[in-house]
Amino acid sequence: SRESITDSLKELNIIPTVVSYEYDPCDLFKANELLMKAEFGEYNKQKGEDYRSAIKGLTGHKGRVNIALGELLNEQLRALENVEQRNDQIKMVSAEVDRQMHAMYKLWPTNYIAYDLLNGGNTYSEFYNRIQRITFSNYLRGRVIKLMVSRRKILKADSFSKQAREVLLRMYANPVMNKLEAEKIPPLGE
Repeated sequence: SRESITDSLKELNIIPTVVSYEYDPCDLFKANELLMKAEFGEYNKQKGEDYRSAIKGLTGHKGRVNIALGELLNEQLRALENVEQRNDQIKMVSAEVDRQMHAMYKLWPTNYIAYDLLNGGNTYSEFYNRIQRITFSNYLRGRVIKLMVSRRKILKADSFSKQAREVLLRMYANPVMNKLEAEKIPPLGE
């Protein structure tokens, strides 16, 4: 029933939480998987790959880290009382959690630089300086080279570096795009 899902969700005391960091220690793993899927239509993980990725995520270099807590959703859950379909209620709660997470996600210079490099402009140049842009560009170049060395026998080298750079840029720029989209969505109950 409507009351039961609302009551159940209230009992959970849902508080959206998000962790953001300057550098993704798993960016090579993620980029490799995306590139393999693009090239071959699928990617089969090796045994233990998820474990290695989890360890790298916990122990790898992240640069600066931010942890943000959103608002307790209990008050906003009242908006679900007028929604009849259970699936619609769940979608609304999920959308609100996503909205809050994207809205409070701390964007770093790396995110803004990636967005500007990806789009060939300087829309967000007020959020970084020349040294940060050079440092991040060099970081990207190093990541692309590592991907090229690890996959040189599998992929075509001529287009690979461009593809790898774009995949990495998209990964770092996505939080900027997500935040822009989240700003368009009204909070649950409004």
